[in-house]
Amino acid sequence: METINDTYTHAQPIAVWTERCHIKCEMTAPRIDPAVRELAVLSALAALGCGLAAAQGDLWFVTVFGAASVVTIIEVVRRLL
Repeated sequence: METINDTYTHAQPIAVWTERCHIKCEMTAPRIDPAVRELAVLSALAALGCGLAAAQGDLWFVTVFGAASVVTIIEVVRRLL
């Protein structure tokens, strides 16, 4: 019959345990859905068009490109949640 002291003498050192039970972990960037990436690019393009229209002083195109940018931003946020 084993005593309590015998069970502790059979324990392996922590270095042996960690080498044998090594878990490999790699840090990678999370995958983004291609549709979300495409919507983000479209939103950036619409914002660029809005800025260029604002520089030219054309309020109609500022409104159109601003609305397109807002709609795509809302769609991106909706898809991410």
